[in-house]
Amino acid sequence: MHHSLKFDKQFFCDLWSLLKPYWTSNEKASALGLLLLNLVCVLGEVRASVGMNHFHKIFYDALQNFDKSGIIFALEYLLMMSGLLMAATSGAIYFNGLLSIRWRRWMTHHYLKQWLEHLRQKNSLKSIDNPDQRVSEDLDKFPSTTLSLFLGPSKLLHSILMLMSFGYILWDLSKSFSFHMMASTWAVPGFLIWIALLYALIGTSIIGWLGKKLAVLDYQQQHYNADFRYSLVKLRDEQEAKLDNEKYQGLFGLIYHNFISIISLKTRLAVFTKVYGYFSYIIGFAVSIPFYLSKAFQLGTVTQISSAYNSVISAFSVFLESFSELAEWRSVIHRLAELNQSMKVSDAPVETGSAIVSEVKQSSF
Repeated sequence: MHHSLKFDKQFFCDLWSLLKPYWTSNEKASALGLLLLNLVCVLGEVRASVGMNHFHKIFYDALQNFDKSGIIFALEYLLMMSGLLMAATSGAIYFNGLLSIRWRRWMTHHYLKQWLEHLRQKNSLKSIDNPDQRVSEDLDKFPSTTLSLFLGPSKLLHSILMLMSFGYILWDLSKSFSFHMMASTWAVPGFLIWIALLYALIGTSIIGWLGKKLAVLDYQQQHYNADFRYSLVKLRDEQEAKLDNEKYQGLFGLIYHNFISIISLKTRLAVFTKVYGYFSYIIGFAVSIPFYLSKAFQLGTVTQISSAYNSVISAFSVFLESFSELAEWRSVIHRLAELNQSMKVSDAPVETGSAIVSEVKQSSF
């Protein structure tokens, strides 16, 4: 049992060994096509979000100035951006799901072929537990979670694009902020961005400290569930005359206590994330209202800053928002890497007259 699952050099080697086969397979053309459609949808979502932010400015400025034609234009603009967001979001869900299930289909066929070959040759995978679970469940979770983390809403690519778009907006709006101290006027370039970055770094540090054990707990839960299921299947197949109830209660007890640890940790993470998210929404108001009261800009700019602040802090906090999913993803990659290694080891020939296993052969994987 690994007591620490880190995002270290070994993790990236394991990740590459899982990614490479599908994206260099005979399905790579269709996979890249679906990936491109996903990227287009993500770009559409970000463009619509920027449009929504611009709506806040033109609508509330028009409202403050009693500009009827400006209000009508703002509402028409909102409908157009809403349509773009709806089309991009629905497309992202469909293309992401289609790519995920095709990726899973290819990986399942690939791993089943290797595993069945081991069974025909009467090779066992004794160095790992529950290879059946890894083929059935982990091969489902790996493609879907990978795509979700990199292409999903508020995930890596989305957050980078949101940070670039809304970061530019806040940097530009920061020019309107100046501080009067000792008969001098001071302007801090990118003032609004630096506050958002500081807030995100504090939140990410806290969430990393709170949830550092989650990946290991997820790994253990998969292990305990698989052992319990396997023992029940074995019980059914062997039709044991004497049932050892204490044995099965003990196995489930491991599942129960580990699950309590998981939900206790996730509860603390959820509470912190909720409070953090609430304050990220109002911090834009807190920063901009004093300048609004001094008549440095209009109401529309205040609402635009608040909306942009929420988006920028969310982009900076992608690790915080995805912590539970990252932890589960890490444990899935570790389990599949173990399966890969076990199959390589069982393929390796044993030297005559020696118990030393020869160097593992290079597989086509």
